[in-house]
Amino acid sequence: MNYKQLYTDCPVDKDWSDPKKRELFIQKISDLAFGVDTIERGYPMEEVMDRLEKFCEFSHKWEEHSGEESC
Repeated sequence: MNYKQLYTDCPVDKDWSDPKKRELFIQKISDLAFGVDTIERGYPMEEVMDRLEKFCEFSHKWEEHSGEESC
């Protein structure tokens, strides 16, 4: 997959076009949602995305409530 640079001062990282690095990215991101071996344990992609969106939503709410950044 090739991505086009949209802004001259923001070049696209070449790792996005490397299938092995993209696969590693997907693996690590999915593991953030449900722990180690999320893909191998059969969690569907949509459920992983929903879970990560909820994590982000809760994080934003915490930041608004506490006035502190969560990360």
